[in-house]
Amino acid sequence: MAGVAEMHTMFRVLLLFFSVALHGIDTLHSLTFSEAADLALASSTELRHAYASQAIREGAWILGMRAYFPRLSLSVWENDRLQQIGADSFMKNYGISVE
Repeated sequence: MAGVAEMHTMFRVLLLFFSVALHGIDTLHSLTFSEAADLALASSTELRHAYASQAIREGAWILGMRAYFPRLSLSVWENDRLQQIGADSFMKNYGISVE
C-alpha cells in the first residue's frame, strides 16, 4: 500500500505542476513532458525520494533473481607432510561444485 500512496502523491504533484505550467505557457516556449518531469523532480523532495525508492526496489528485484540460479563454488585444499623417515607427501585438492 505504501507504493500506491507514493504513486498517488507523485501523480498529485505532477498534476499540480502541469496545471501551473500550462497556466503560464507563452507562445515562445512550451515545456515538453520530459522537461516538466525534470523540473518536478528538481523541485519536489517527495518525488526525488519516490524515484530513488523505485530504483532501489528494482535493484533489489534484480539481485533477488540470482537466488534462482545455480550457485558455483570453488575450493582448494593443500596438505603437505614432511617426514624424517620415509617419503614426503604433498597433496593438493581442487574442487568445483554446483548447487
